[in-house]
Amino acid sequence: MRLDTKDQKIMFLLSKNARMSYSELGKLTRLSRDVVKYRMEKLLDAGVVKAFKTVINYRLLGFKETGAVITKVTRAIH
Repeated sequence: MRLDTKDQKIMFLLSKNARMSYSELGKLTRLSRDVVKYRMEKLLDAGVVKAFKTVINYRLLGFKETGAVITKVTRAIH
């Protein structure tokens, strides 16, 4: 999928603030709210935008360390 300059600007703005409303995106891109909504639906359907995330600061919640374990299990063929 090719992104035009308006889609690129929407992606840039969302990368800075994923909670930005369609109305606010519209003002900053000079597009109507409905056009921004249509473009976002197109980007989501195409998989260009995969997810909107919440990143939690666990230190502020009193946790001293955080970690993750990723495991890949494969079955041996005998």
